[in-house]
Amino acid sequence: LLAKDDEPPFPLNGTGGIFNWLAKANDQHGFDGAMTLHVKVGSDGVPLSVAVYNSPDPWLHKFAAAVVMKERFKPALCAGRPCEMTYPVNISFTSD
Repeated sequence: LLAKDDEPPFPLNGTGGIFNWLAKANDQHGFDGAMTLHVKVGSDGVPLSVAVYNSPDPWLHKFAAAVVMKERFKPALCAGRPCEMTYPVNISFTSD
């Protein structure tokens, strides 16, 4: 739960960069299923690590982890100060 002066991290250029790369991967490989990643973002906005909780394919979760590790984020704020916090990524893939 976030307190009054807390803010979560967020990609500096919005979520489009992450989701566009994942959509391109899906267009090429046709995945079906949900993916959940948690990106630990440092107080400087640089990703520190990625935890993959579910993925429809082992290649996809490695690719997605590489994509989010290259992102830069607006750092989270804890009591108004930059802090380390997790940024969740949830996406469902379908191969049409």
